[in-house]
This record gives sequence, structure tokens and C-alpha cells, in this order.
Amino acid sequence: MEDNTKCSSTHAPSLNPESDIARFQEAAAVLIHGDGSQIEVANRFLMSMQTKPIIVNVFDVIVSLPVEQRDTRTFLLAAQGLAAFLRIQSLPAEINGPELLKSIIRELLRYLHVKPLRNQLMLLTCLYAMRHLYSSQPKRPLPNSNFACDHRSKSEQLSEPQITCNNLEQNQLCQNFYQEQSHDRDSIGHLDTGELHEQHASTDDFIMSLSLIREQILAENPSAEWVWMCIMAMVPEEVDRKEFKVSSTVKQSLRQTLREHSKSFFDFVFQQINSDDEMPLLKACVNACDSWVTHRFVAFNDMYRIIERLVNWFSIAAADAVQADTASYLDEDVLFSRVGRFLITCTETYTTSDAVSLFGGLLIPISDGCQHYLTITKLLRSYVCNAGCSLYFALPEDQWHLLLQQLIVCTGSSNPQIADEMVFLWSSIPEIVKANPTLQDHLLPFLRRALEAVIFQGQYPTGALSADGEEWLRIKTLRESVRTCLRSLMYNMPVLGPWFVEAASTALQETCRNISDETWPCVEALIHGTSAVAKRFFEELGTDSQQGSLQRSFIETCCSLPDHPALLCTMSLLFGGIANLLPDPLLEQVCTKVFRTLHFSEYATTFPMRVNEDHVGAIALLKLSRTCPDPNFFEELWSAYQTPEVKQCLSSRSQFMLLEAICESLNHELVVQKNGLVIQNILLRFFQNTADAVSNARCSPEDLSKMFKELRVISHTIRKAPCVSYLHRVWLDQLNVQTDHKTLLKACIESTLLPPSDSHQQFHHSQPPTNGQFSNVSLPHRTQLQIPYITPAPLCIQELCETLEVAVANMALYTDQLGGSILTAASIWQEMVASPQDPKVLEMVTIRFEDVNAVLPVLSTALKRHQAYATDSECLQAFYDLIACCCTICPSAVIESDALPVILTEYVHHPIAACHAGTQQQFADKALVGSLCRMISSIATSHLHDGQLLLSRVFYNTESDAQQQEQFLVNTLLLAVCGGLPSWALDDIMVAICGIIEELGVDTFCQLLYGAMCLPNFARPDVSDKAKQIFLEDTQRLSLAKDWKRLKNAVKKFCHGKKKNTSGTPTVSSRVRTKSAPTA
Repeated sequence: MEDNTKCSSTHAPSLNPESDIARFQEAAAVLIHGDGSQIEVANRFLMSMQTKPIIVNVFDVIVSLPVEQRDTRTFLLAAQGLAAFLRIQSLPAEINGPELLKSIIRELLRYLHVKPLRNQLMLLTCLYAMRHLYSSQPKRPLPNSNFACDHRSKSEQLSEPQITCNNLEQNQLCQNFYQEQSHDRDSIGHLDTGELHEQHASTDDFIMSLSLIREQILAENPSAEWVWMCIMAMVPEEVDRKEFKVSSTVKQSLRQTLREHSKSFFDFVFQQINSDDEMPLLKACVNACDSWVTHRFVAFNDMYRIIERLVNWFSIAAADAVQADTASYLDEDVLFSRVGRFLITCTETYTTSDAVSLFGGLLIPISDGCQHYLTITKLLRSYVCNAGCSLYFALPEDQWHLLLQQLIVCTGSSNPQIADEMVFLWSSIPEIVKANPTLQDHLLPFLRRALEAVIFQGQYPTGALSADGEEWLRIKTLRESVRTCLRSLMYNMPVLGPWFVEAASTALQETCRNISDETWPCVEALIHGTSAVAKRFFEELGTDSQQGSLQRSFIETCCSLPDHPALLCTMSLLFGGIANLLPDPLLEQVCTKVFRTLHFSEYATTFPMRVNEDHVGAIALLKLSRTCPDPNFFEELWSAYQTPEVKQCLSSRSQFMLLEAICESLNHELVVQKNGLVIQNILLRFFQNTADAVSNARCSPEDLSKMFKELRVISHTIRKAPCVSYLHRVWLDQLNVQTDHKTLLKACIESTLLPPSDSHQQFHHSQPPTNGQFSNVSLPHRTQLQIPYITPAPLCIQELCETLEVAVANMALYTDQLGGSILTAASIWQEMVASPQDPKVLEMVTIRFEDVNAVLPVLSTALKRHQAYATDSECLQAFYDLIACCCTICPSAVIESDALPVILTEYVHHPIAACHAGTQQQFADKALVGSLCRMISSIATSHLHDGQLLLSRVFYNTESDAQQQEQFLVNTLLLAVCGGLPSWALDDIMVAICGIIEELGVDTFCQLLYGAMCLPNFARPDVSDKAKQIFLEDTQRLSLAKDWKRLKNAVKKFCHGKKKNTSGTPTVSSRVRTKSAPTA
């Protein structure tokens, strides 16, 4: 117990260390066993402890406890806190560092079998060595492990001869060379640590401290060499970690020291790899090599012997696994995977011609193993992709030919993961060719063979029908990789195009001669690969050239294939991609084939007819409908849409897509000329069915929403004459309430007025007061209805508003006549309910309507009901846009509503001031903030037709005049920059400020800014008069010059604008503060 408490007397001073330690232990217990709210508080406390020296006391107290009294998880938290502390600062001077290190090492060896705690204690040892460089220890020689300083100069290191060890004689020469180097280093003796600089020890002391740590570990446990090697693996990562806070000079010095000593260290590592078969040590050596290479602290020449040794081990392990019939499990072996990862890191790091050449000599002999082992496949893929052009110049021709042949064979592997790696490799070849175009001719023969292997890797395997979820995901991933590879090769290397067309057509015809359960996957794979490059493959489909003939033959062969679901799905994918390229003779055959897909479900357990989230047949028909003017095609689409069997095979999303295809076909004049009356009846049917559903109390909200969604699809898609005129007449009729027959608007209003019942409750939130029943739709005047509160709109009105928004957005459909009907409809339901979708519809109609006065009553009522539009951010944003639109186009509506003072208070001044004060949550919707700033600018700059400011008329005969209100708005904008709005809103705020300047003039704005500075609640009451005067002068000068960028910087500087992605109020300046206004 004495050893465990030696550093207790040297703890850092604390006001109440016992209390802090107790609080730490309590917080740790909460973090381990507490609930969500307690965990958050405890975690914040523990994070704060990491920056305080008391964490050293906590760690030491836990170490001093008997093992049986410790809580391992609390100990882990203390170790994590001490590691975070050492990353940012050194231990306090009062701490006995060497004794603390002994405690850490002792606990490390005690908890070797507790992996999280062991790793954290290793990290503590590493950080202590980096932070405290044993400058107080006497200079001592390096350990006998030849871990010595490499005193060669950088030029000598770079000029070291290349090492090629391809036979026994060369191996002996390499061994003699390294023995000589080791002898030279042994003769060096001690390290020269030099003098301390800026109270930092020499970085050579850092190397010595690592050696001393090794000695202490081995003194405690002679078989724990692997522990020290794990610590050495952490060193490069921690040196480069940005959380490790030291001066840049010290960090660069540490890096240089690691590079200088890397050869000596890896000589020692090589000895350990050769002399000891202990698995933990071998794994630790590989991890250390991987870490040092990743962070580029070791030259290739210094690492070559280890690379060669591990590649030999790699090949032996692979051969032994084949003989023992355990090859399928070798990729799961931890050491095999780690060695593979290390070799991959080497291929990514060492990419010089010499390194590529030496790697080739080592890897090509084991390249045949890529057919069996995923790790070797990844290694070869990394080698080829990172070597790039150097591969073809650094290797002899016969070697890289052999390598490419092995890769082609590997591409045909039955293992989807191996095949996926190879497919990715071939997709990177165009980048290599782009870097050196002369390679294209050399690679073409190999690429053609590779393309054949790649295409047929896209075929469904034998067990695809019974594949589980994970296996099916691997199949889909590989097929998508095949498509990506083909696009990369065909689009970036056009020279492959003619060959690919001929080869694909010939292969398809030969394969289709005898289609069976065994051969159809090959046919499907060929079509699947072709569909990936359809736009490049079928460019000459409509020409009389040889290529065009081959392409048409390919399509005709596809149309003659049997109706297998997998074939139909892939063919539809192909036909959809070339819909705009198909000539008329082929169009009928293609459409007939695609229609057959509608009888196969997209929910099928085997070969579902789905791409992403949609039925592949619906996607293809939608694309074909845009190019096929055949009236029969429309009739078949409409017939399929009404068929119950088809609807069962399609999701709701795909049904809407099929309806969109119907509407797209209606944009063809030939279709409308033949089926004009039928089309009008079809449109009326959709609207009438929706009206009936609104009136039906038993209709579910889901069904009602679906019917309105159909109307939105129709109103959005039909956009060409003469069919759009039919749709226009139908809309006008359905928005008419002065008629005897049922219309959509009448059904919605009637449903709103009816008292809610149990079966109809879902459409009515509350019942507004009315003056009698809604019989013949003889609506009362707006003054006859006194609504004491705002009633939320039922679902049917909300859906109708969204549908009208789509109709107004269709410029081919909109006319002022339709706009007037929409305004009339809005005025009707405004008497009873308020729909959150009203603002967007009214804004669009206001922008397009020619007679502004006709819009005024509806707009005025909408502004009065502003509370109904504050339900969510999207609705509120639409309301802000509506106010901006009213101020610009119809300011009279703002005056008539008498709502602007309340709107300014509730939606502008108060929210921004509350966010600035921190009493309200900050805005998070960027679109909403942009609309808010535009609304402020529009309100401040809006003029009436007689030239008078809107604010002058609104605040006439009130306590505050228009100028004061404009001052309030300017002050609010400055308050927004000071923290009332998020920092990312500065651009939107400046758009509002610049808009006010350009509309009102520079002098007027400066007067408003001066008046804002005189307000008692000015955004920056803490700045001096001089600062205010300077800002006023800068604003005037930059505004006159229209230098908006510098004006933005001036505003940001004056308001102490925050850094990006920060929130809250900005820091307050320390300059002299005064609340007086600037002097004139």
C-alpha cells in the first residue's frame, strides 16, 4: 500500500480536495447507473474536471485503494479525465511525476485483461512521456535492443541504396547490411540530449523516456514487451492529434525526432518479429508499424525488411490455410487482417516508382490468392489504385500483364465481396488513363476481357431466391457497383463503345437461343449492364448505320424475351432510360412489354418490381408517356389505372406516378383530339369522387388525402393545350358555389358547417357559430358572422388549399378568372375557419391577379387572423412572405386590417429581443429567418400609391410616428446582429438593411440609424459616443459607395458579430460605456 500512496503528499493544491474527489465519485456513479437527465449533468461535471489539476488527486486516490474496493468503471473515467488533462497541459509542479508514472505502469500491468482500462492506461503512459520528457533524469544509454538514434543526415537517409531481396543470396546481403548498420549504431553509445529550450526538454530525452518506460515494464513483467510496443503504436497518433496542446516548435521537433529514430526503432521491431512467435507481441508490432507508416514517420527503405517479412508470412499463412481446408476462415483471423491492413497502408503511403517496383516484386507472386481471400484482394486493389501510372512504368511488361490477368480472373470470383473490390478497381482505370493517355492502347485488350467479367458479376447468383436480408443486400450492392463501373468505363473511354455494342448484341442473341432456369440470369445480367450505359449505348438507335442496326436488334431481342419478373424489371429500367431515343416502330413493342410489369407486385418477396421506392414499370411508363403521342397508349394507361389487380401491385406512390403518366400523355394533341370528351369526363370523375369523399362521414382521412393528392398531380402535370382548357373549365366549375349540383367547394364548406359527430370528428376540430344550416349555399355577408375565436380549418379545407396552391403555380392553367374564383372560395371559408395553407395561396394569387383591389378584402381578413398561421415554421414563413407581398403590391390591405402594429410587436420586436436576452430559444429555420428579414425590409420601405410611407398611414394619430417605427425596425435589425438571430442569418439581415438603404436613400437611413442610437433600448448601449459616430460615418460613406461587403463587416464589427455556428449574445466590449446619444 505504500507504493500506491507515494505521490499523495505531493498533490496539487485544492480548496477542498476531499469534496471534489467525492463529487467526482458521485458523478461517476450517476454516469454509470443514473437516468438521462442526471447523466447529462454528471457528464458536464466530469468534462469540467478534465481541465483541473484535481483530476490527478482523483486518479491517485483511486489507485491508492485496495483492488477489491475499486470500481473499474470509475477508475476508467478517472483515467480518461487524466488523459484529457495531459493532452492540454503538464502536471502541476507539486506532482512527483516519476512516482505517478510508476503507479500508472503498475496499474497497467495489473489490468492487462481489462481492455478498455488497459488501453486508457497505455495512453496515459504515452502522454506522460510526451508531456514530461524526463529532463530531470540523468542521461543513460539506450536499451540493448538497438533502439538507438539514427544520426544520419536527411540526405544520407534519402541516398540509402534500394533493398531488393528476391533470392537467398540477396537475403544474406540484406542481413549483412543491417548487421553493419546495427554495429554502427551500437558504437554510437549514448544519446546527445542537448540543452533545454523555453523550459522544454530536448526531444532526444523523449526517446530516452520511452526506453526507460520499456525498462520499467519489463522489470515488472518480463513477458510484457507487447505492452510497450502498443504504447509505441500510440505515439505517432498522439503527436499529430490536434488536442495535444504544445507549441508548434515543440510538436515539429517531436515529429523530427520520431523520423530520425525510426530506422533504429524498426530494426528493433524487425528483430522482435523474427525472433518471437508470441501472438500478442506480433500483433503489437504490426499495429506499431501501421501507426508509424500512417503518420509518415518512417521511410520506405527503413520499412522494407518488415514489409518483405510480413508478405512472406502472408503467403505462408494463405498456403497453409488452403492445405488445411480453412481458407474460408482466414479473412476472419485477427492477425491476418491486421497484417493486410498494414500492407494496404504501405501501398497508400509509399507511391514512388521505386516503392511501386519493389511492392510489385512482393505482391505479384501472391496475386493468385485474391481468388480466395478478401484481404489479399483489398491489398491488390489498393496497390493498383494508388500506384496509378507508375505501375505500368515501374514494373516489367510481363509482370504487369500477369498482374492484370490475375485481376481479371479474380473479377469472376463467386465471392460477392471479392468481386465488388475488383469491380471498384476497374472503375478507377479511366482516372489512370486520363493521367497518361498513352496507356489506353496497352490496356484495351485487358479492359475488354474485364468488361465481360464485370457485366456477368451483375447476374443473380444461384441462391438469390432464398437469400436472406444481408445476403440480398450484398447482391444489390454488387449490382450497383457493376453499373457504376460500366458508366465509368464507357463514359470516360468512348473507344470501348463500338466494341461493347457489337459484343452485347451478339452475346444477347446467342444466350437467348435457349433460355432456361439456368441461363436467364446471364441474359438479365447482360441487359442490366447495358441499361447502366443506355444513353451512350443507344445513341444511334434511330439511324441507318451498322451500329443503329445492332442497337435495334438488341431492343427487339429484349422484347421477345419471356415474362420473367427479373427480366421484366431490368428491361423496364432499360426502356425508361432510352424512352426519348426509341423510334416509332419500336415504341409500340416496348410499351407493350412494359405494361406487363404492372401485373407483378413491387412487394414480392422474390424479384420485387421496384427500383429505390417506386415500381419500375410506373417509372418507365411515365418516361414513355412524355414521348409517345399514340392515343391507344393513353387508353391502355387509363385502363391499367382502373384495374384492381394493378392497384394491388402498386404502392400509393407508384399509383400517383402512373396517374402522372396518364396526365403526361394528355399533353399530346393527338391524344386530346381523339379522346376529348372522355378526358373531360375523367377529370370530372376525379373531382366528383373527391367531393363525394368529403361529404361521406365514413371516409378516412388517409383516403381523403389520397384523393386530393390525385387532384394535385393532375393540376401540376397537365400544362399544354388543348387539355389544359378542359382542366381549367373543371376547376372553375368546382369552385362555384352558386350552382345546384354538388361541387368540390360546396362539399368542403358543407362539411365544415355540419356539427361534428363521432364518425365525422376527424374532419372537424371545433364547431364555429353559424346562422342556420347550409342548404342552397346562400352564404351570409361577412358582417353577419361574428366569430369570437379563430377556428382551425378541417382537413378538407387544408387539403383544398394545398391543391389550389398547385393549381395557381401552373402558369398554363392560371387565369384571372381562376384567381377570382379562388379568392371567392377563400373569402367563404375565412368567415368560418382559418387554414394554415391560406398565406401561400393568397400570395400567389396576389402576385398574378391583375385587379389588386379585388384581392384586398381577403388579404385583410388573412392578416387579422395572423395567430392561425403561427402553428409551425413553414406556415409562419408563408405568412411572412404574404405580408411582404402585401406591403409591395397591396399595401391598402395592411392598412385595412389594422394588424401591422400587433404583427411588428409579436413577430419582429419581441422574438428578436427575447432571443438576444436568452429567454427564448434561438431561431433554427434558415428559410424562416430569410422571410422574416424580407418582411422587415418590405414594411420599412413600403409606399402607398400617393407616395406616402405605409408606416405613416398605419401609425397616424398614434403615440409613435412612422419615423420612430422605422427607427425601431433599424434597431431591431442591429439587435438581430448582436445575437437576436443566429450568426448564419447575417447575410439575410444585411439584405434587409441594404434594401432599406436603397429604397429610402442613404441620408434617410443614416437619420434613422442616428435616431435608433438615441433610443433607450439601443442594441449596443455599452459603446461610446465616439464609436457610434464612427459607425455612423462609415455607414454613410460605404452606403454611398455601395460597398455592401465592407458595410457588412462594419455592421458585424460594431455589433460584435459572432463567429460562424455560434449562438447567444456576443461578448461585451471593455471600452468606456455610456448610454448617451452621439453628439451632433
